[in-house]
Amino acid sequence: MRVGIASGRLRLGRRGVARIRLRCPRAEQSPPCRGRVVLRTRTRVHFRGKRRRVVLARGRFRIPAGGSRRVRLRLTARKARLVRRSRAGRRAIAIVRVRDAAGNRATARKRVGLLARSPRRPAKR
Repeated sequence: MRVGIASGRLRLGRRGVARIRLRCPRAEQSPPCRGRVVLRTRTRVHFRGKRRRVVLARGRFRIPAGGSRRVRLRLTARKARLVRRSRAGRRAIAIVRVRDAAGNRATARKRVGLLARSPRRPAKR
């Protein structure tokens, strides 16, 4: 059993939400594919006074055999600020842990880049 991670680039919206597309293979014998996605920095970054790898977001999914879904990953305001301000914070890895109804398990990893815009600021008067 393998789950596919579609894109190597994720767009971080103004509200701190990124979406990652996952695919479950058609040949899956015991659907659905379900599991968790963890998005974390590839390297150690300066966060909350220490240098560490930071888990940016987590999400859950459930996909029928042969289907695909966009999984919503919500970053906290502090983590979204890290991504917007730090180049190392934009280089991440998506770790997908998946299982099926028969109990088979697999893990997929893919390096991803986060494309982040600065949030809109109110116009000065």
